[in-house]
Amino acid sequence: MPDRGAFVHTDILCLPPAARATLIALSVLSGMCMGSFLFCVSIRSICAGERRGYRSRCPLCGHTLSPRELVPVMSYVVQRGRCRSCAGRIPLAYPISEIVCGAMYAACVLRFGLSFEALGAAAFGSVLFCCAVTDLAGGVLPDRFHAAGILCWVVSLPLVAYERGGVFWDEMRGMFAGGMVGALGISLPLAAVVLFMNRALKREGMGMGDIKLLSVTGLYLGFGMALTGLILSCIFGIVFGLVYRGCGGKTGKPGEPGAVVTGGRTVFPFAPAVSAAAFLTLLFGLNLTG
Repeated sequence: MPDRGAFVHTDILCLPPAARATLIALSVLSGMCMGSFLFCVSIRSICAGERRGYRSRCPLCGHTLSPRELVPVMSYVVQRGRCRSCAGRIPLAYPISEIVCGAMYAACVLRFGLSFEALGAAAFGSVLFCCAVTDLAGGVLPDRFHAAGILCWVVSLPLVAYERGGVFWDEMRGMFAGGMVGALGISLPLAAVVLFMNRALKREGMGMGDIKLLSVTGLYLGFGMALTGLILSCIFGIVFGLVYRGCGGKTGKPGEPGAVVTGGRTVFPFAPAVSAAAFLTLLFGLNLTG
């Protein structure tokens, strides 16, 4: 669980200004590169028949992208948002995803310093990002992303426990117990309520994918912070829902990069609100239970 207090970690504040600026720039650049990769992975995971294991291609004409066409944000700016091969307009979602991930990675370094905790936070943010993209673009939350989130949490436990410098097994037990309480304490009651409401109203409300995502957030945040994240996600969901409805709710095709539709149905994607709330809760250490 992150410490409270100033947002910027003391290790970062102690660096000379030039070193601090270089570190932030490298964090942003690495995040932008990961954002490009994660966005493509997310889109490919929901596009039926998408060829996998191949080099990156233009989503419009299938042109294989050269290294100079893969520079985050800069390639989009230099090419004026168009493919060099077909001159078709590249969805704005691509540079936006790179900028978002760059900001997330920089925030993790600023908040947690150069640490395994920062690495775990970046991994958590990456999983949240992928879930938000697939829910927006296709209305689905693939289980592989939930599994990736669980795996990253398991791997980070011994690293963070060692880094904290206390009794290793006590730190491990504490973090594991806190994570399990957070995951089960949030997901089980919510799943029961959702199943009851679905049966009573005879229609599906919140999907089980959203509940699985909330369970993963509980692993990283613990019960108190996960509860804060759940409340924030509801608030963000209301705001995002108004914007979503105002944009028409279904402007594109399922699996199309940057689309906000789900199979032609008016289905509200909740994962972006959950992801934003969980990441902000992690950064700022918000905990309703004190």
